[in-house]
Amino acid sequence: MYDMTIADVAAQYIASLDPQERAIQQPEILRIVRWFGLDRPFSSFGGLDVEKYQAQVEAEGAQPAQRLVPFKALLTFAKSKGYLDKNLAKFVRVPRTKKKDQDARSEAVVPETVSLSAEGYAKLREELDHLVKVERVKVAQDLYNARLDKDIRENAGYDAAKQHQGLVEARIRELEAVLGHAEVTDNGAHRERAGIGSRVVVCDLARNRQHTYMLVDSREANAREAKISIASPVGKALLDRAPGEEVEVVTPGGKLRYRIERIES
Repeated sequence: MYDMTIADVAAQYIASLDPQERAIQQPEILRIVRWFGLDRPFSSFGGLDVEKYQAQVEAEGAQPAQRLVPFKALLTFAKSKGYLDKNLAKFVRVPRTKKKDQDARSEAVVPETVSLSAEGYAKLREELDHLVKVERVKVAQDLYNARLDKDIRENAGYDAAKQHQGLVEARIRELEAVLGHAEVTDNGAHRERAGIGSRVVVCDLARNRQHTYMLVDSREANAREAKISIASPVGKALLDRAPGEEVEVVTPGGKLRYRIERIES
């Protein structure tokens, strides 16, 4: 029996939404798929995976309620379709959303201007080129091969290829929109103060340990690479600060005190 991947389930979920809701949720669903991995079997998900993703979203600090609602909905959908044995949606803790944030959900997904570091812009451009020149061609070939079976009504390979095509095309549209509104930040403008694209070396005053963070837009945030969003608690505290300054950061785990050692651009 074919084990549904997260990409398969995500494609089905996106297709089940009405056009307006699809436009709102699709970018976050695609972010979820990339975070966990396209080919990961959905049946392998557990409560720990949910907790890790929630912690990542909260650490980035960019509208956690707006980002966690689609995640919870995806898990609920998967359970209703029998792709999950357990109701993992119950582990998602969605913060209460203020009315003005709820109203913002109907606004355009991509803002008028997106501030990106030069490195972040290059990576998104590279991803777009790969999707257009490699993945799009591969999907077309997969669809052609699947059609050779003639009867596509019960063709799992054809269905999987169509779902993959939907995800690829949605990501291409998202990247084109982001890059079309991107403003690449000049790192040289932040030699004295921390800004997007700056690598900030800080000292954890409680533990006397040094850490290096790169300040980025929420679209570039990656905890594994120590790239933190300027909308996150730590990112907000470090933004526009200079070497020698001390900052206090309130996080879910408690208060932290950092001294900025140097800024590397």
